[in-house]
Amino acid sequence: MRQFRPQRLRLLLVLGVLLGTACGCPSKPAKPAGRSVLTTTVAGREIRAVIEGPGFIHPAGNIVEVSTSSHKITVERERVLLDGTELAQLPVAATKVEVTVVAGTLTITADGTPVITQPLSP
Repeated sequence: MRQFRPQRLRLLLVLGVLLGTACGCPSKPAKPAGRSVLTTTVAGREIRAVIEGPGFIHPAGNIVEVSTSSHKITVERERVLLDGTELAQLPVAATKVEVTVVAGTLTITADGTPVITQPLSP
């Protein structure tokens, strides 16, 4: 009867690991960054942001700042600014403003009505 040898077992395990990593097994594809869904209410108006990737929402007084990884969208009572430049006018009576950044495109709606759709530079 053969005697059990731990050295042989270790050698077989090491060879198995080396062969498993050298076989060129495909790696997993990168996962998408996901979406950030953010909501706040300022002065009776709901602001909802849907951002592809990381996003932040910050109410400050009567305005809301929505930040993506590369842009800042400011929602004021009567207008929307993109990186400090006026982008669109908002109806003062709007009770819900939605900011969506998906696939490099910014879309703003007020009470479900489209206000502007614009591609964003990276």
